[in-house]
Amino acid sequence: MEKSAMDYRIDYDRVDVADIMNQVKKRVADDPPVPEAPAGGPTGPPPAPAARGLKGLLKKTARFLARPCLPFLIPLYERFKFRLNYEVNVRIDETSTRLETTRETVKLLHNLGHNLVLELTKLKVEEEALKSKVRVLEKELEILGKREKAIEKRILE
Repeated sequence: MEKSAMDYRIDYDRVDVADIMNQVKKRVADDPPVPEAPAGGPTGPPPAPAARGLKGLLKKTARFLARPCLPFLIPLYERFKFRLNYEVNVRIDETSTRLETTRETVKLLHNLGHNLVLELTKLKVEEEALKSKVRVLEKELEILGKREKAIEKRILE
């Protein structure tokens, strides 16, 4: 089940960054951990059991005779294997590049979202401050209007 940003509880009138971050941390803590590779790096498949009988004897003999030539044979084999799988290797490289680009895009989008939340919070605080200033100015204007009327009455009397 994929979780999206729509699953978070956000009050857009009063954006609370700490609450949103707590929701994110709780969701991450609830997700099952991803199994990590052992410290020694990726392990290959387990070794095949030794063949028995004539087949096993022939394999051992072939390995024994080929051992002095291995420094020359291994690079040739690797080159042959690479050329045989060249298209697959190219696709893997392209996929790796696209994945890296996607990761960078996700990082940028995360930072952009974070910055937007910060700016929205600042704007909300500024809006509240301006509203309170307008209320104060309205009251002062009302008081000045009453004073003006009182002065006009005294002058006209």
